[in-house]
Amino acid sequence: MSMEKIPFRVDLNRIVELLARQIYQSPLALLRENCQNAYDAILQRQYKGDVFEPEIHVTISTHEIIVADNGIGMTKSELINNYWHAGASGKNTAAARAAGVVGTFGIGAMANFGVATELWVETESAVYG
Repeated sequence: MSMEKIPFRVDLNRIVELLARQIYQSPLALLRENCQNAYDAILQRQYKGDVFEPEIHVTISTHEIIVADNGIGMTKSELINNYWHAGASGKNTAAARAAGVVGTFGIGAMANFGVATELWVETESAVYG
């Protein structure tokens, strides 16, 4: 009997869509994941020592969900390398864990792709402006 190794392959063009639909089957996941990201951002800014009044605002209308917070925010680089990169997370640091963040797997943003037809992110880093 001969053993043949057959490599496992992944269609990268469809992987995000497939994972988003399988992991986040409910539109409510979009709301949960974005609120969790907002809460984690608040925890990180508090841990940094900023004095501010934490706020998370959720607005839901027929065709739009807006989750806004005044947490730690992201730089352009953090947005590109973490939020827009499935499997990467800016919350996988000692400081973030000490702050008590929940999301560290880097897949929460994918909940948006199972539901949304458009995704807009507006952010400003509380560290770098």
